[in-house]
Amino acid sequence: MSTQNTTQAITVTVELYGVAHMVGRERKVKIAVAPDATIRDAIAALADACPRLVGRIISDDCSRFLVGYVFNHNGVTFLDAPDAKLGAQSGDVLILMSSMAGG
Repeated sequence: MSTQNTTQAITVTVELYGVAHMVGRERKVKIAVAPDATIRDAIAALADACPRLVGRIISDDCSRFLVGYVFNHNGVTFLDAPDAKLGAQSGDVLILMSSMAGG
């Protein structure tokens, strides 16, 4: 899963809603990523922290979300390009949510 170097990691809280919450059986999951992490790195870290999501919400190779799921950063910006920089700081929140009506 994640091979991210976390020696100078930042800690981000991932909040799970809807199906992601039911599958993951968690409301909040803390992940550690490098300051220059990509969205793909954050997805891999989430797969490590909450493996129940793999195959249902996260792809089997832990590189992307399955169709219909997306991160929202601090309730402001939707993040959907896996190779884009995450742009998070320690203490930020990523909301894992369905991008389809009904969550």
